[in-house]
Formats: sequence, structure tokens, C-alpha cells
Amino acid sequence: EELRYRAKLLLARTLEGLGELENAEKYYREATTYFTGEEARARLAQFLIAQDRKPEAKKSLEDILRNYKRSASVYQRQQREWFDLAGKLLKEL
Repeated sequence: EELRYRAKLLLARTLEGLGELENAEKYYREATTYFTGEEARARLAQFLIAQDRKPEAKKSLEDILRNYKRSASVYQRQQREWFDLAGKLLKEL
């Protein structure tokens, strides 16, 4: 199951690179619904920022940071890259 959603996230990134933004967003959103961890939400936020949809991106980033504060230390360590990215992106908004 995890592999399926990792593949959807990769598909979203590929479609974004090809300029198929509507389809890319569909797969990003699907990945955020089922993907374990924070990578899908962080990548969706990056996508939204690139589309100049900053208010939506801000909400996604705030959700990631809220998860950080509520999560166990082992999860925080596992997801550090995505928590750090969310904090950086939020400061840039």
C-alpha cells in the first residue's frame, strides 16, 4: 500500500514537471490523503507555492508543523527533513 502512494507522489511530481498541473494536483492531493509521513503534504505545499496559491500552501505547511508538535520524538526524527522544509517554506511566505 505504501508503495502505491509513493508511486502516486512520484507521478504527481512527474506530471508537474511536464506541465500537466491539473493532473499533478490531483495526484498530490490523493497522496496527502493516504501517504504516511509528511513528504506528500510538503511537496503539495511546494506545488501550491509554485502556482502562486500561497494561502493554501500556508495551511498545508501549518498542518505539517502542527503534526510535528503533536508527534512522538521518533516520528519527529523520521520526518525531520519534511518538518524542516515546512518551517523554511513558511518563513519564506
